[in-house]
This record gives sequence, structure tokens and C-alpha cells, in this order.
Amino acid sequence: MKETMGYIPENEVRRNPYSMNRVSIEPIKDSNGLPDALRGLDWPLELNGKGVSRAEAGEMTIRYPKGDVLLSYVTAIHEMGHLRQHELNPELHDLENQTHENLMAEESDAWGRGWRRFAEANPKRLEEFERIVRDSDNDRLKNMGSFAQLYEYVRDNSLKLVEMQRVLFETEDENRGFELLAEDIDKTGWNAFLTKIRGLRIGQTVDTEQMDGDIRNVMEKVIEEQ
Repeated sequence: MKETMGYIPENEVRRNPYSMNRVSIEPIKDSNGLPDALRGLDWPLELNGKGVSRAEAGEMTIRYPKGDVLLSYVTAIHEMGHLRQHELNPELHDLENQTHENLMAEESDAWGRGWRRFAEANPKRLEEFERIVRDSDNDRLKNMGSFAQLYEYVRDNSLKLVEMQRVLFETEDENRGFELLAEDIDKTGWNAFLTKIRGLRIGQTVDTEQMDGDIRNVMEKVIEEQ
């Protein structure tokens, strides 16, 4: 689960406390930390990530999966959408009593915001990824059509899971809530998505130096956003 922060007054946004000296970029090397009720899922490493910003400390953090390159970038791009999103989107300011509707809005916003940021900061990387998909020997990946469509595929299925998380807000007992979520995942067949993700790998692990540079390119622009 990702961390959030509260409302930042408009004058604080203009003052902009963030600095590239206070950014943290960390690879995730294993998939763990799922609630007990969900541990039966064959959860791919590439779907783990976190994007957090703390205005009071001027800090931004991205944790991305060190897995197969294209899928790891999909998650990293999404997590970049979470940086400063509550400051920059007035509709996401009130997070003290988060509702399911807030969570859905936040996640949907991050998918779109992350893509726009990455496309602006790293257009040549996206061109590279489009070529990889187009020329891939992996027919399942090639049939996706493009990296943009791969991103949308993961986005759409991720938002379906967020929609199912409604039960976590409607159930007072947290453990029981996750049990109900696991039941919904099984009933809807959503876990088939996890299997398909594994079939979209190209057998190339993400280059951490390259990823670090691409994330920093985005962060530099995020600092200047108003």
C-alpha cells in the first residue's frame, strides 16, 4: 500500500520545497508483503512499486521492480504519476478519511499523469519500447500492438483490482476484508491476468542505471510543475 500526504496549501505549492538532492530511487528485487489472504496469488515481481512525495521534507521516492524490462517500466511510470499528485490535483486533497471513491480517483489519475510525465521527459525511451514490442519474438507481446497498449492493458486490469477493493472499505475487520477480496479475485477470474503478465516478458531484466536516469528526468520536471 502506498503512503499518502495531506493537503498542501496553495502558497506551499508555489514555494516548492522539493530538491533533486532529496530524491530516493530504489529497485525492488522480490515480491512479498501481500496480506495472508492473498498469498495464494502468483503475484509477479513486475507489479510491485511505490511512488511517494513528502512536501514537508522536500522528498520524493520511487520504488520500482527490478524485473522484466517493459513490465517493470509500466509499473515505474505509473508510480511516477503519484508524485505530488495530491498537491497538483485539487480533487485529491482530502485524504484524511479516504474512501473507495478517493482511492479509485487517485489510482486512475496516477496512470494518466505518469504516462504524460514520462512521455514528456523520455520520448526516445518510449520510441525504443515501441520498437521492442513491434519486433519482439514473443507473439503474445507483439499482439499487444504497442508499448502504449501494453501500458493500457496493465492499467485497465489494475483498476479492476482497485474496484474490487471496495470490500476493504465496507468491511470493518481488515482480515475478513482481504478474505472477501481474495474470493472476488477468484470468482471474477482476475488472477488469470497475473498469469498472462508472465507470458508478456521478453527475458531482459531492467537496467537499473537506465531506469535511475529516466526517473530522474521525470523528477526534475515534477519539481517544476505548478
